[in-house]
Amino acid sequence: MHLLEGMTKVEGGTFLMGQRWDYPEAYLDGDSILLYPKLTQTIQLPSFYIQSHEVTNAQYREFVYWVRDSIAHQLLGHSKDYGNGTGVAWDQELDWSIGGELDVMFFARDECISRSRELDVRKITYDYSEYNWSAVVETLANERSSKNYKRNDYIERKFINVYPDTLAWQRDLPASQLRSVMFHTYFSNPIFDDYPVVGVSYEQAKAYCHWRTNQLRSTLGKLGYRGEDIEFRLPTEAEWEYAALGTNLDPKAENYPVFPWLGTDLHNDGKYQANFGPYGDENKGFTETEDMSILYTSPIKTFPANNFGLYDMAGNVAEWVLDAPLPPTLKTYEIDTTLTPSETSVKWGAGTSWDFCGMEESELRTKLLKLWAAAGYDTDVSSADYRNYIKPNIEGILQDCQSIFDPNTKKGEELQKVKGGSWINSPYFLAASSRVVLPANTNKAWLGFRVVMSYNKSSIAQEKFMKVD
Repeated sequence: MHLLEGMTKVEGGTFLMGQRWDYPEAYLDGDSILLYPKLTQTIQLPSFYIQSHEVTNAQYREFVYWVRDSIAHQLLGHSKDYGNGTGVAWDQELDWSIGGELDVMFFARDECISRSRELDVRKITYDYSEYNWSAVVETLANERSSKNYKRNDYIERKFINVYPDTLAWQRDLPASQLRSVMFHTYFSNPIFDDYPVVGVSYEQAKAYCHWRTNQLRSTLGKLGYRGEDIEFRLPTEAEWEYAALGTNLDPKAENYPVFPWLGTDLHNDGKYQANFGPYGDENKGFTETEDMSILYTSPIKTFPANNFGLYDMAGNVAEWVLDAPLPPTLKTYEIDTTLTPSETSVKWGAGTSWDFCGMEESELRTKLLKLWAAAGYDTDVSSADYRNYIKPNIEGILQDCQSIFDPNTKKGEELQKVKGGSWINSPYFLAASSRVVLPANTNKAWLGFRVVMSYNKSSIAQEKFMKVD
């Protein structure tokens, strides 16, 4: 079953998430200020399945074409009674000829380049609904009662334009002579079928997961299997980081791994172990392999897999993960929430934080100390309060605030986490614990995703059809 292609089981276990390391200075560059590091914590995870490689152009193109064709069928009135409801009559032919009813899906002639017929990709929109669990939890926590809870109030209908932003190549590719070629060919030309899809936002990645889930469930249903217990989704940050490290790790072990390979050497037998961007004098903007010099993305499985059998968990393209960054609210850091550090706020994922992230570090430290003092804490550096609460939380706030130093982030934008580094980044971003926070609507030529599936021991369909590369 191609919908399960490449799904690899990762046995659950305990690991040290967000670990610190002695990082080689040569790997650093100015981009590292955009990292969103976190304090180390021990995490226990159940088993799960993860795609062994990033979602490819061919896989994502199948999604885009399905959406395109479903819209065309609806425009032509092709419907069919499936017993449990009316749906698209996929067996009907589509007439794409000039002058037909489907002309409305193309750009008007005077908008086309060189008079060629071009599909209006703005109209390829995927319509689906999802349940806002975060809002439910927040509502029930505040109201302390479920009597006013109405499920329909938390069902959100989404209309997602699914075509990748191919203009990302014009914005992000340093080699100007290649920009036009990549813009016109990377997603549409079959020669790039096995390359990771890029220019996909967080919402587009989630829409793909929803579509792929429905396709799998439909296929299983035709074979006589229940599919309600199988769902594709983006990995959580913890799942992604654990999978990247590639082994069931002892959190107490010394020399805890940094990359999906052992040690901090970027080479193995004289060849790079991942596709990443320029650093220092020895890497001139390409990654050497046995038979090529790579200027941008590389085909999946070009570089060795880690010991979970997963490819490109460092480099090639960075990847969206499911969970949003937690907002650094005063309550998060155990400061009296009646105190007001600033008049403005910034939206972080599902929450809002006070905007102390725009301050200089010295100003921020001074203000936070005053807030803790006003909240009744002992701010003397030798006190238990300072050692146990104030100092670690000041460090945490400073780390949290690093993520919105990105000049492209605007007040009020929803932020999401990105892991793994890419062909354009320095090696600093290849570490499994590194992460960047970007606006959820970001489209980059170095940003893609992969999917996961929770392991369900009682799922007959999952056990029968799951295949490993």
